[in-house]
Amino acid sequence: MLIENVKGNYNFIRGGGPFSSGCAALPGFEIVHAAIVPLMPLAQGFELVERHLKENRRPIEALCAMHLRIPAPLTPKGFEEFNRPYIERLQSWGLEIDGANRSRALTSRWR
Repeated sequence: MLIENVKGNYNFIRGGGPFSSGCAALPGFEIVHAAIVPLMPLAQGFELVERHLKENRRPIEALCAMHLRIPAPLTPKGFEEFNRPYIERLQSWGLEIDGANRSRALTSRWR
């Protein structure tokens, strides 16, 4: 089921739990992948995302995915604890529609 994110200029697919399962830009817009190098703690990454979107005159609702790195394989409980600050920040930014995040969390392990 596609859900329209008018403020962010993209549609997303409701996924499992609080995440979306993908997104697609609305006509006239594009989804741009930006990598943060060097890697930084999550709180600093949030600040950078906010600043970048503001500098580019885009609303926070334009955020459609973040790729998070985890330090090692995690148990389901460990992943929930790791992911909690991410979900809380998305909620504080108002990136939920009917309990579904507009932003897709992508996680991978540190190398």
